[in-house]
Amino acid sequence: MSTPTPLLSALRLASRRTATSLRPLLPTAQHRALASVTSQHNFPTRAPAAPVPIPSYTYRAFASSSGRSPADEVAERLQEMYSEAKDEFEIACESTEANAMYARDDRDVTREELEKLKKAWAEAIEGEGEVQQELKGRAFGQRIKELEHAVIALEERAIEESSNQKS
Repeated sequence: MSTPTPLLSALRLASRRTATSLRPLLPTAQHRALASVTSQHNFPTRAPAAPVPIPSYTYRAFASSSGRSPADEVAERLQEMYSEAKDEFEIACESTEANAMYARDDRDVTREELEKLKKAWAEAIEGEGEVQQELKGRAFGQRIKELEHAVIALEERAIEESSNQKS
């Protein structure tokens, strides 16, 4: 469908005018109706600001924003710490095998990460609550002990290798 040229030119003219200058384009009856409505009502020139909600903090036992139990959240944090300690252990193993000059520093970092993990584990299972019982029921403590034994074995091997190189 084609738009008639006079209507198109009127639309172009209307788009160039501001809102107040459009009043002359309105028929007289519509202009009077608009004037009567605006004079009867006190319309705000600006919308009122939306009310700011007041935050309410409620704490429920064994509830979290993610819908998981607190034991799951603690276990996830411990798992991240375990992964970091294990990564450091693997780096220390590689540097010790390569006889790198920074191997001792890598082993020290591994020991520090392991100590942080052990401390976090001890704090997590301290007490007799449901969360602690659930954490104790998981095999996480055993994994920490295995990593600790591996770190001790790595340190002993490094000591043996350094004593063999001196002789």
